[in-house]
Amino acid sequence: MATRPKGKPIMPLAELTGKTTPNGFQWGATLFDFFFVYRIPCVNAITTMTGSKLLKVMESIGESGYAKAKAEVEWAAAEQDPKVVPVANTQELIEAYDLRVKLGIFNSYSMIDSIRESALKITEYQVHNEHPAEESSDKDGERDEDMEKEDEDEEKHRVKEDATEGPAPHAEEDGADDVSDSMDVDSQRSVIREPSMHEDEETLEEEPIMPIPPPPEIPVTSPFHPSHYPSPWPFIPFTVPRVPMLLQERIPLHLLPRTLYVHDPFNLLSVRRWKIVDTSWLSRPDIVRTYTLSFSPAMQEKVDKATKDAEEMEEFKARTLIILRYTRTRQQIENYEPIIEVPLPPYQRRLTKVEEGHLYISPVAKVGEGNHSVVYKTEWELPRDLLTEPHFCKTCMKESMKEEMKKLRESGRWDRMMRAACWGPKGLTQHPTAQTVIDAMEDVNDPPILEKDGEIIEREITCVVAPDTHPIEILRAFEKGKVWELFKKKRNQNSPANAANQMIISFAEEEEVPLPKGSTSSSPLSAAPRVRINPKLAYQNPYNNLCSHRTVTNVCPVPRTTRFTVAAKLSIEHDKHLAREAENYQNFPEHFFQHWSGYNLVPPIRNPVPVHALVPQFFGYYTPVLEHENQEKVKDEEKGDEDEEDTDEEEEASVQKPYLSPILLLEHCGNPIDPDTVSDDEQEECRSLLLRFHAAGWLHESVAARNILVQKCPPTEFPATWLTTEAERSPSFRLIDFGRSRKYTKSEERMMEETAALKLFRVDYGACL
Repeated sequence: MATRPKGKPIMPLAELTGKTTPNGFQWGATLFDFFFVYRIPCVNAITTMTGSKLLKVMESIGESGYAKAKAEVEWAAAEQDPKVVPVANTQELIEAYDLRVKLGIFNSYSMIDSIRESALKITEYQVHNEHPAEESSDKDGERDEDMEKEDEDEEKHRVKEDATEGPAPHAEEDGADDVSDSMDVDSQRSVIREPSMHEDEETLEEEPIMPIPPPPEIPVTSPFHPSHYPSPWPFIPFTVPRVPMLLQERIPLHLLPRTLYVHDPFNLLSVRRWKIVDTSWLSRPDIVRTYTLSFSPAMQEKVDKATKDAEEMEEFKARTLIILRYTRTRQQIENYEPIIEVPLPPYQRRLTKVEEGHLYISPVAKVGEGNHSVVYKTEWELPRDLLTEPHFCKTCMKESMKEEMKKLRESGRWDRMMRAACWGPKGLTQHPTAQTVIDAMEDVNDPPILEKDGEIIEREITCVVAPDTHPIEILRAFEKGKVWELFKKKRNQNSPANAANQMIISFAEEEEVPLPKGSTSSSPLSAAPRVRINPKLAYQNPYNNLCSHRTVTNVCPVPRTTRFTVAAKLSIEHDKHLAREAENYQNFPEHFFQHWSGYNLVPPIRNPVPVHALVPQFFGYYTPVLEHENQEKVKDEEKGDEDEEDTDEEEEASVQKPYLSPILLLEHCGNPIDPDTVSDDEQEECRSLLLRFHAAGWLHESVAARNILVQKCPPTEFPATWLTTEAERSPSFRLIDFGRSRKYTKSEERMMEETAALKLFRVDYGACL
């Protein structure tokens, strides 16, 4: 029997934590970074520990050179740091959807009557002319008849719904995904049209005739103006199968729409059980309610500061000229070619605030209903610029550079530039001229750029890049590496003006090429002058014009907006849970919303668990704005009370404004779990959510299976991955429903919730020890 080493015990010292995520738990990059350890020699007690922590322990006690653990020590030393994993690229998903629109497969759902009717005629022609029966075998004929019957049934259903059927399941979801307690979408519609299945006919109220407020005035400058929707956009809400896509990307709070126009033709915002017979969107006139974004006072101050900081940063970026200095290839160096510099177009200012968004709500997309609230899957329309970035065609840039250099050579200016730099076919021809002197020669180089496309240039950032570098990659690297913040901080420090307004960043280096044998040149091949050329370059947006290189794979034009699927939670009248839940979302730490790489050790769970987001993304809490008509009615009512004290109660009720629920917008995160069907690994991940919630100082106060949602795949995976087999899927889980949640002070309260979670999954407490 092997003997255990009799070393020093591993004490739980705070300074020897190893790598952790912001939630404070131990972290490992892979499952191979976790080890079973005897903390105390000769004591039969095993502890799970991360490799990074073990490495620190071994270094502290002088055992890092232990020969038998050499491979493990090297592995731990090379382990990556924890990092935030972004969700599936939203811009790529938008462009994929645009491409499907370009193919015309959604034309039958267009709001434009002529396009919709034409598409429906084409569909009918294809259905009746595909696979003639006389050309098929008997077996194939039977199959085709079944298919035709299915198509006819589907067509009848479409006619019944007035060509506006409810949303088909998303590509990421099964048909059972859209409602609570395992109801599918079709049965959901049946519940609405035939309430006797789940509730008595008497419990449904006859929908009253409500005044329709005037539609909001949308200025032409708004991306939501009708003139910005090219054909076949816009589409009828809740009709296009498997779209719009889920919005899973985190939106900074200062970029949430300040005003929300809610399209509610079915009066669902009143949160009453209306008797609705026809749920097709076009069966009713559109009713648009105006809502405003609401924050707690403390969060409003943070949002205002974030908006101000964003405006200052965008102004700083727009007044900074980015210059690409291309490194030369070995052949270019050997041919004594100069170094080329190209200034990029002015930085495209990003949004610092969003004035408006539009929300569409329908009874066909009801998700679930509780004692205090009701949840719908809704379509949220946002400015496209909020979640996309401008395009930059690399091919256009290369062609423009070649054209500019050709013009310089034909005009003779190229030769003058080379002579001014004392540079010839074999390198330096005489003592080199200083680069600053060359740049000041108006006959050689263009004068310094003080203004470019309307932007006043105050500073420059020169980026040394490889010849095949895409400009967009540089801009992304700036954001990821916080280059803008560092440059701005440097400029604010006490440094010389020239140094503060210039920065050089190297993304690549030139190859060192020795002088060829027998060369008489005294200058190294790398000592070449810099020549700045100014080709015509421009960023591109798909809602304007794209170049011919991009129109092959991208759609142009497209609307200046795009739609997403989000969950909208409404509350009954006089209920305060929704407002408390919205405030809790604003107080949650940032890591609650982040997906992290690797795994956490979350005691008392002994196995590593993934570190997905803990809660859904928060997209704002919106409260209704009192319409002008209601304001006038309230004033008239107050005046009438002064003049006539015996006003009839029915008249007072008739002028009373209808109740409109506030709206909590959240990420749609799937369906409630079934504790009886989850695997051991999945139930440990579900329990880890509550333990992470507790570790941050929060008490949930409503631990139940309905408040833990599951998605087939993590949001960090693209929807195509969600179509894999069940065995290959890796589901993700979230906690929801925080209307009762609060900070706790007594550990007993936390222990009671953790015990409730164990009972939920039928796990004995002893199994966790």
